[in-house]
Amino acid sequence: MSVLIKGMEMPKDCEQCPCSDSYGCAVLSQIMATKEKLGRPDWCPLAEVKESHGRLIDEDDIDILSLETSYDQVLVYRAIREAPTIIEAEEGE
Repeated sequence: MSVLIKGMEMPKDCEQCPCSDSYGCAVLSQIMATKEKLGRPDWCPLAEVKESHGRLIDEDDIDILSLETSYDQVLVYRAIREAPTIIEAEEGE
């Protein structure tokens, strides 16, 4: 399961991250990247969700069969399938 914290901006490095302390990353229990390395480390679990992402929906809950024509159904189906994934589904979901 994941957590989305509204209003939190993506930290630029571990020192700015509210999930880190003097022992390292509290999320993954890993030692923080050295101060020489700038930016977030590759193993950082945080993912940015842009404010302009639109609605996040569960495409499996959309009933395209209720549309009046099969042409409309195909258009909606293609639009859903070709839309970019904002947040990946987690294992077991």
